[in-house]
Amino acid sequence: MKSCSLELILFCLLFLQSDCIVDSKMLEAVAQPLVEKDLPIRLKAHVVELSHNIGERNLWFYKNLNKAAQYIIGQFKEFGYEVELQSYTLDDKEFSNIIATKKGIKSPKQIIVVGAHYDTVMGSPGADDNASGVAGLLELARLISKAPIDKTIKFI
Repeated sequence: MKSCSLELILFCLLFLQSDCIVDSKMLEAVAQPLVEKDLPIRLKAHVVELSHNIGERNLWFYKNLNKAAQYIIGQFKEFGYEVELQSYTLDDKEFSNIIATKKGIKSPKQIIVVGAHYDTVMGSPGADDNASGVAGLLELARLISKAPIDKTIKFI
């Protein structure tokens, strides 16, 4: 039942667009998890990698934050995306928003943003906050990667 709830969340992320019109190509891509049996395993693998293998990741655990960023970048590239970094400096350390874009065919200037943060609060491995969100974002990006879509989607 938990995987069904996540699938519903993934569907809603794409359905609740600014104009609330369902893009049939997106709907097909998002419906794929309903028949994809390995989705729960893939989601769990992302959460385990980020929260258990990498662990706490923030300003104080900067090395782990960079490991998480490299993991996310690697996943996006594995799915065929080009990755853009929006970087900034804080306390002499560089931080980045990681952006993968799936360009729309019919309305490429209309952009849907799907986001998740990959840092954690101090003292937490960040499974719920927010490895699970990153896992959902990555799997959504994977599912949509090969599907032609009408509007542009930015995964950030």
